[in-house]
Amino acid sequence: MIEVRAVTDRRSLGHFLDLPYRLYRDDPNWVPPLRFERKMFFDRKKNPFFEHGEADYFVAYRDGVPVGRITAHIDHNYDAYHKTRHGFFGFFECSNDPEAARALIETAENWVKARRYERIIGPMNFTTNHDSPGFSTFGADQPPLLMNPHTMPYYPDLFRSAGFADEQVLNSWILEEPKALPQEFRNRDEKLCTKYGDRLKVRHIDLKRLRQDVDIILKIFNEAWCDNWGYVPMTDREIAAMADELKLIVDLPLTYLVFLDDEAVAFMVAMPDINRILIKNRNGSIFSRHFLHLILNKKKHIDRFRVMLLGTLKKYRLLGFDALMYHRLFHDGYASGYLTVEMSWILDTNKPMNNAAAHMGAHLYQQYLILAKPLGPTA
Repeated sequence: MIEVRAVTDRRSLGHFLDLPYRLYRDDPNWVPPLRFERKMFFDRKKNPFFEHGEADYFVAYRDGVPVGRITAHIDHNYDAYHKTRHGFFGFFECSNDPEAARALIETAENWVKARRYERIIGPMNFTTNHDSPGFSTFGADQPPLLMNPHTMPYYPDLFRSAGFADEQVLNSWILEEPKALPQEFRNRDEKLCTKYGDRLKVRHIDLKRLRQDVDIILKIFNEAWCDNWGYVPMTDREIAAMADELKLIVDLPLTYLVFLDDEAVAFMVAMPDINRILIKNRNGSIFSRHFLHLILNKKKHIDRFRVMLLGTLKKYRLLGFDALMYHRLFHDGYASGYLTVEMSWILDTNKPMNNAAAHMGAHLYQQYLILAKPLGPTA
């Protein structure tokens, strides 16, 4: 018998958090997250999402044994920005058990309906500013890079059979040996330097003034990304929380801030792919001797990085600052020992960005699917 229960105590939260470790135990391409990080992420008192969002967590049990999980949530900032009433599901995991999956999906739908929302979209974990959304489709036979998903191949059909339709496809592009960019990227960098001279300044993020640099990134991000699908304005607390997490693994030569006439106009943040280490730490514990050895010797194990955030103020978009940053990033990354760069995620409908990635010499590495379902008009 299938029973879906809300997470209400430490025991049920433990079931919710532990389920993926059992489900993917024998999957060599699944990257186990750190257990302590996941516990903090789902803590309503610690995750800044809950300053503007609501969520409940659910676990499906078959004869008392946990077999699946899902979250249902709404984001008031998303509603205010997009002027919609769209709810979300996320963090779905389930054994290949259609009955359990259907019960979880209906639970999430009913939760959203009860709040008089017209549509449900997912998986969104919790927003596009957190872990990358989507179910794995193309490329799931290879491990994902930092903060990208890896999910079971049967998930999309479970949701399609429940009336969901494909909403968006997100692309991940990968480039081997990034030193081999087309010459035009270097030419654009040199032309900008010649044109603007001392008026143009490019530097890396400075950990000594991290708070100020984070404010610069937040300002540019919220203008540069405001027209993108799924965009939600990042709050000060959210970007500060992200900075606190990422500064533990950041490699400063992979970050850039561009200034013109002392105005911050563009930024890029790439991160070493710590998944290269996490994938070997199968139990997700920070107390594993194996994990501690990997962390202390991470430079030996990480040979690729992910371009996670990139933005240019709208009035400067056509000047080529993105090409300048890519040229320097790939040059500095290769000089630092990185052999591979991944660019994600890019909407499949964003033809200019996908064409630019292909023009760089990158190839499609993975794709992630978002689905949606109408729930009817509100009462």
